[in-house]
Amino acid sequence: KFRFCGDGDCPDWVLGEIISSLSCLTSIKFRVIASQVAKQISGESEEEDKIKEMFSSSKVANPKAAIASLRFLLVNASRFNGFTFGEELQQLGLPKEHSTSLCKVHTENLEAIRKKLKENCL
Repeated sequence: KFRFCGDGDCPDWVLGEIISSLSCLTSIKFRVIASQVAKQISGESEEEDKIKEMFSSSKVANPKAAIASLRFLLVNASRFNGFTFGEELQQLGLPKEHSTSLCKVHTENLEAIRKKLKENCL
């Protein structure tokens, strides 16, 4: 059970993407992509092509699924107060450098993501 998933299990498709796609990226590329996804969630950026270009030089088979899994991770960590987010990411198989980068991106964009989530709910 993971706190960032509302004390539930992490979906299988996210686990698959963590292992097959996100772990294969360099830590620098991962941070840049995660920052772009966070900006996209908060409505600051609509540059999906730029994100896909970052995947073009890597060996990721399905960039859309990798973007969706990053989006899922960031949104759920923002929604459910991901205090143990980094530890839980490592438990799911994400390398330590990647999980540290994602936690930093999450912290930097937390308020903007929450604001956007509040705007989109009823």
